[in-house]
Amino acid sequence: MSVQRIVLTTITTRTTGLLSGRHCFRPSSAGSPILNAFVIPSSFRKSRHQQRQQVQQRFLSSSAANNSADITIERKSNVSGGAVSMNEINLSLADGTILKGQHFFYKQQHQTGDDDKKKGKAAKSKIKILALHGWLDNCRSFHYLGPHLIEKFGGDAEFVAIDLPGHGWSSHRPIDGPSTVLSEGVYYVAEALHALGWDDTDDNNDDDEDSSNHVTLIGHSMGGGIATTYAGVFPNQISNLISIDMIGSEPGKPENTASTIRNHVTQRRLTGPAGRSHTLYPTLDRCIEARRKSAQRNKGGHQYISLEAATELITRATIAVYGTDENENTNAKKDDVIVTTTDPTSIIGYKFRHDARLLWPSLQYLSSDQIDYIMKEVEAPVCILSAEDGYPFEKDRIDRAIQNLKPKICKTLPGSHHLHADPDTADAVVDTIYDFLKKS
Repeated sequence: MSVQRIVLTTITTRTTGLLSGRHCFRPSSAGSPILNAFVIPSSFRKSRHQQRQQVQQRFLSSSAANNSADITIERKSNVSGGAVSMNEINLSLADGTILKGQHFFYKQQHQTGDDDKKKGKAAKSKIKILALHGWLDNCRSFHYLGPHLIEKFGGDAEFVAIDLPGHGWSSHRPIDGPSTVLSEGVYYVAEALHALGWDDTDDNNDDDEDSSNHVTLIGHSMGGGIATTYAGVFPNQISNLISIDMIGSEPGKPENTASTIRNHVTQRRLTGPAGRSHTLYPTLDRCIEARRKSAQRNKGGHQYISLEAATELITRATIAVYGTDENENTNAKKDDVIVTTTDPTSIIGYKFRHDARLLWPSLQYLSSDQIDYIMKEVEAPVCILSAEDGYPFEKDRIDRAIQNLKPKICKTLPGSHHLHADPDTADAVVDTIYDFLKKS
């Protein structure tokens, strides 16, 4: 099968001059591309019709990329002699789960020479960063933070953002496995680090202070809770912990234990073992609109998410639903491979692709005391970044986290819950994390 290519391209327009975007294409044996789309950043002011066309193009290119084993995105860096690159990655875990994700790294100029073994690979880096997204988000939550951090660090860092199980392009958890227990995320972080080759060879070796396998965990929202828990459970593996708009883990109130389990069991029995069916939206615009409205309904009353951040998330969080098209040819064969061709005009709508069981109430929460004991085990330097219009944490929860984690940085920055993904506020997040890691 031909390889999907996504390259940052600059074109010249009559009205705006230079304009950068993503050129997505899949070359065929005949030379002409099977898929050819130029994607313009949503920050560029366009008409409503142009915006709809852009979203459609981006969805089609990302859907095609999901079926490709080799996808590379490059953007020129201000750092001389290299470029920030991104590869899609697949991580096969011991329980059969396939985690998808994106690997951002700095490719030196000499790596594009005649040595094919070096071409497209990251140089050995000092800083390894694993990023964990929030509930019902995906790895594109770090579409801005990842490449911009790598651009600052150059060849000294690499950044991997994964789709947690049931999110984005990753597979769902087994039908009979736990689906709504936050601590289960610790297992998948351990498996992801092992698949990446970033885990210590001996988890019980607490004396290996100079291990090159130590990693930085960055977690947003739910991902921040998972990252904090992992850093407490395996403190010898983590060199830095960064939590974005999340204070520790979400605690459960002891007096609500019975009702929490009752609500989970009730919904689970009503919706069936796979959860309820996803809503069919007529257009991708409606999916993006629904995602932006969901942010406004969150606690606090002032939360929001930008069009660009929502578009990045939705293009990875949805799947097209096709109707019957007389022009479709699903039986064509080429080189003994069945080729399915689909006319995009046959799309009748879009659905979210996340595991519907994620919408069930959690079956179990840790208590505040249990979370405190976990946080006390964290040995890594900690950076906590909150948003001015983000999640409204109770003062007692903030005080307990500060007392237990003893963060080197505890800062409130402009923006809402997705401050790291919204272009208007993300630069402050990038700068703060960069300064924190440089001093650690």
